[in-house]
Amino acid sequence: MTTGGYSPGDPPSDRVLCLLDYAFQQWNDQWFKRREMPKFPHLLKALLDEKTNSSLQNATIMIRKGWAVKVSLGCLLTTDETAKLEDPAFFGRKADIFNLHPDELIVGRMPPCFSLGLGKAVMPYLREDEKMPAFFKGLSEAAGMGHVIPDFETLLQKGLGKMIEEMNANMGETEKQKEFVCSCILALEGVQKYIKNFGFLAGYCAQKSDFALSEAQRSNLKKVRLKKLKTVTSQASLITLHIQVVLIFLVLFASQLFRACRL
Repeated sequence: MTTGGYSPGDPPSDRVLCLLDYAFQQWNDQWFKRREMPKFPHLLKALLDEKTNSSLQNATIMIRKGWAVKVSLGCLLTTDETAKLEDPAFFGRKADIFNLHPDELIVGRMPPCFSLGLGKAVMPYLREDEKMPAFFKGLSEAAGMGHVIPDFETLLQKGLGKMIEEMNANMGETEKQKEFVCSCILALEGVQKYIKNFGFLAGYCAQKSDFALSEAQRSNLKKVRLKKLKTVTSQASLITLHIQVVLIFLVLFASQLFRACRL
């Protein structure tokens, strides 16, 4: 296409063709090579903070659901710690979800081991005494699947930071309403951490001298880092930021990593 043989005109750039090639290289044909999603640890085992762990022992299911989303997105699937990122045992590395290409303007990806209709790997958070009653109702931690249409207009106009601020200001009146809003806040904080960690990854790759990257690629990674930091707190202002926010939410919803469980 770049040699003048692209008849429609306006041929795609070398960067676009490189990313297209990369996308096909990442294709996971499970007919010949089956890949399993690493098993999520239980919420109470994933939390290293003893104070938070003890407070969640008797917390409601809704609150634990919010924490499960927050811990999954911000601590297990992504990280902002260099030592953890370079550790072969890092969960996000085994799941092959926390990576990016130096030519990408928009980052984020589905877990390669997921297939259409199979995105149901979630962090367990039910206690033993809750599992059997949930089973008889046909429910589990992964029972929050369904067709969801997010309000992207509100998301893009206000941004995550403003949405969390408004939720904190209006928690509802009843105890159930407050628990639901609190769970939503925890989940959105997890999304913020998820995006911020991708900014950390971009900065890490840009500064890593032993990576064979061009100056243009390193410059692009630095821009990606700054954009991710801005996306976390404020409303999206550029078209690329709009697309980035929408893509992140589509990835999380499609892979069942951001569900308000019907329990």
